[in-house]
Amino acid sequence: MTILKKKQLLLLQLLCLALSNLWSQTSTLEVVSKVHQHKLVWDKNYPLEINGQYADIKIIAWDQGIVEGTTELIAKHAKQGIAQRDVRTLKAIFEKRKKALYIGNQLVLSNNGPKPSSNLKAKITFRVPRNCPVTINNSFGNIEVEGLHQSLQINSRFSKLTIKEVSGNTELKTNFGSITGQKMTGQVVVIGDRTEVYLNGLEGVYNLESKYGKITLSEDSTKKYELRIKGNKTDVIFLEDNLLAHDFDLMTAYGNITIPNQQQFSYVSDTDDLKHVKHHIPTPQSTIVVDLSYGNISIK
Repeated sequence: MTILKKKQLLLLQLLCLALSNLWSQTSTLEVVSKVHQHKLVWDKNYPLEINGQYADIKIIAWDQGIVEGTTELIAKHAKQGIAQRDVRTLKAIFEKRKKALYIGNQLVLSNNGPKPSSNLKAKITFRVPRNCPVTINNSFGNIEVEGLHQSLQINSRFSKLTIKEVSGNTELKTNFGSITGQKMTGQVVVIGDRTEVYLNGLEGVYNLESKYGKITLSEDSTKKYELRIKGNKTDVIFLEDNLLAHDFDLMTAYGNITIPNQQQFSYVSDTDDLKHVKHHIPTPQSTIVVDLSYGNISIK
């Protein structure tokens, strides 16, 4: 067989493999779900803890003293019978214990039963009182939180976080994910590992730590805030509408700093190993400190 024919045969085999994969991906999946509805008068001494896995979690604050919502458990498989079997391995959790309210989803397997072969998912959607302290632990799912005024703690992996209009104490930790924060006020801590972070409407005290990530900040120059960023192999981008309203102390080791109107900044160091610039005004609107290693800082 000639080399040309061998190449043609190889291309044909690759094409058949690609079409086979495409067919398997586009084949119809049967969806089976169970919906659990929950409602409870909130005791002010009870914080809320949500533990999810492969769960999309949505928490919206309201002005009623009630915790109310649903947990939907979902199984997807090409065969309906298998999906029906596998959805029964999922359990919705809604219970009080040790002075806390627990919500979540759990996989429960019998000793002799088959392991699930379906795609399993949960959707946890609740309204909670604004002053209810909330802790969320989740992996492989989205998290949305809006309107809380007390405290919020999130620990996540492979998750997309969207946080809107929360105040009080907020702590967000995520690995291999993304964080979008809008109008978070108060004490805010963000810790990201291989995570992209976008924040706007800053007001309060922010402490950000990042490894192998990217941080983009867009702010309202009429708001007061303190911002400290510590990063390793992380790029930081400021989208500023009034650059000179702030005090800046920007430093990066083995990185670059790009700023407009550089005459407004004074260089403390401008070597290949260390870039360090400052900008100070008598009455700054905000104070911004950035300390990076192997990362770039830019103001646009």
